[in-house]
This record gives sequence, C-alpha cells and structure tokens, in this order.
Amino acid sequence: LLVNLLSRGRGLLVHALGIDDGGKGLLFVGPSGSGKSTLANLYGSRHGVTVLGDERIVIRKVGEVFSISGTPWPGGGFSVSAQTVPLRRILFLEHAKTNALYAENPTTLSGLLFQQLFLPFWDPQALAFVLRFVDELVHSVPADRLGFVDGARVIDFVRQATETQLSRSPLIAR
Repeated sequence: LLVNLLSRGRGLLVHALGIDDGGKGLLFVGPSGSGKSTLANLYGSRHGVTVLGDERIVIRKVGEVFSISGTPWPGGGFSVSAQTVPLRRILFLEHAKTNALYAENPTTLSGLLFQQLFLPFWDPQALAFVLRFVDELVHSVPADRLGFVDGARVIDFVRQATETQLSRSPLIAR
C-alpha cells in the first residue's frame, strides 16, 4: 500500500538507514549486510542524533526540498522514528579498510539506488514517476559511495564530509 501511495507522485520507499544528525538528514543505502544496522548502533549512542530506521526509509520532495522519514518497520537496530528531516547527503555503503568517499557519476548512483528501492513494477505510470524522481534526486542531493570501517571514527568522517559538502570529489580517506 505504501509503495502504491508513494509512487503516485509522492516519493519512494528505500531499503536504507536514515539518520537525523542535528537536523541534517543522512541516507545510508545498501543491501543487507552492508552495515546499515552497524552504523545505526554507532549513531544511536551520539547526542543530538535520531535513528529514523535502518530498514525502510521514505524519501519525499516538498517544494524544492528532499526529505527522509522513518517508517514503522525496524531492522536489526530495532529503532524507528516517524520524524522527518531535510536530506543533506546520500551515501552508498560498502565495507573497506579505511573510511573513504568515492565519487560516482549520477547514472551509477541511480543504478545503486534502484537496487534498493521497493518498486511498483505492476504500474507503468508509477514506475515512470520513480525514474524521474530518482534522476532528480541524484542530481540534486550530494551523493557518494562510502567505504567504511566498523568504528566510531566513521561518524566524524561523515560529519566532516557533510559539513564541507564534498561531493563528486576524487577520494577522501581517513
């Protein structure tokens, strides 16, 4: 029902972790096992942070602003919030030996996002809306691949990248 409602011009449902870090919406996208619950646990212990959910997140656009909201379905972190926050950055998760951002072109980012969407395959018009929405999203919101190490340092790394709005940059590692 939610996928039907969203795909009729309202937004998307994505398999992701959503974080409100002091009013900044962060969306961590990845398949099962990519680290969404691990990051939810790391962020959950920080002051001023709300974990919106680590399984399913709603992405919407109101006016010119993309936002993310939690859903009632928890993942491994068993934490959800119905809160909505403006989306500041999208990070596509992968495990790595160091914390690093990798720039990608919007076409690749769209493909990575599509792999984690709940899609309305039965409705050609709704699917066309999703295609347009994803294209606008990856061209409007800074997005990169995030290689990360399981440890609290990744939070400071992401915060610095979000503050400086580094996007489509070569490689930033720590």
